[in-house]
Amino acid sequence: MRFHRVTLYSDPPTRAYNTILSGENGSTIVWLDDCKMYNRKGRWEGGGVVFGNRYVGYVTGGITTEMDNGPAGVLVRNHKISRITSDALTGARTAINVEVRGIDRGPTSAHPDWHQSYTGGGDKYKTCILYNCSGFDCLSQGFFGHNLKDSAFVNCIFHRPPGVGYSQYSGHMDHVFWLHCTVPMQTWLWRGTLHGDNCFVVNGIFIKMQESQGGNTDGFTISHNHFIDQREPMGTEATTGDPQFVDPGQLDYHVQPSSPAARSGLPLQCVPADIDGHPRDPRHPTRGCYACPESPEK
Repeated sequence: MRFHRVTLYSDPPTRAYNTILSGENGSTIVWLDDCKMYNRKGRWEGGGVVFGNRYVGYVTGGITTEMDNGPAGVLVRNHKISRITSDALTGARTAINVEVRGIDRGPTSAHPDWHQSYTGGGDKYKTCILYNCSGFDCLSQGFFGHNLKDSAFVNCIFHRPPGVGYSQYSGHMDHVFWLHCTVPMQTWLWRGTLHGDNCFVVNGIFIKMQESQGGNTDGFTISHNHFIDQREPMGTEATTGDPQFVDPGQLDYHVQPSSPAARSGLPLQCVPADIDGHPRDPRHPTRGCYACPESPEK
């Protein structure tokens, strides 16, 4: 079933778990194409989610706003999510060109995440792909997961105002890639039971990255990243210090040509363009999700 250019909303009498669409235990497939989904009472009064009862959902274009969570679709592409209470991309198996603006739990008891990919025991895995995804003004954890396999996070940026919260991973990671990610305002932790096989963190910009509570990054290749506030950076070929963002006050996290992160990354054939679609220098790419302005990359 395809809904095209339709506005869909919920209007519950009180704040409680409620859905806009509900299916039949994972046997119903729906495609929301260029639709608007919202809650009439707003994210803190009405809450709610787009899909319920294990709907198999696909979302292209359109916007989700004033809800508890973003749409947990199998595929979410070219979609905007704004002014929600809790999890933006949690439950999305593949998210491409998704922009998130504004996560705030407000007076609720929610524990929000920009993207959560948490699974149970060591024999359970989750496969996720995020490509060209952004999160700005998000009072939440950013990247959060446990027991990932065959997953990739590429050209992603997560920003939150100063405050408590971490990006963090634990459990067994097997063939997971974080490439050209920018996390300028939230510490990244490798926690607890973390161990990995063939995992790569390359060409990112992070404020800080640490092992915590027994997390072990053996099996991880951490290389060619820039660390803003870390005297002893993790991995090899790291740069440190002021990344010389163009205008972080206006959420412009491009780096200036004089930045140590500019044109100093590892060439990656699998990431030919940045989050805005600008080609990367194939020999000297800039670290982070953006290619450097006023440079051969653009």
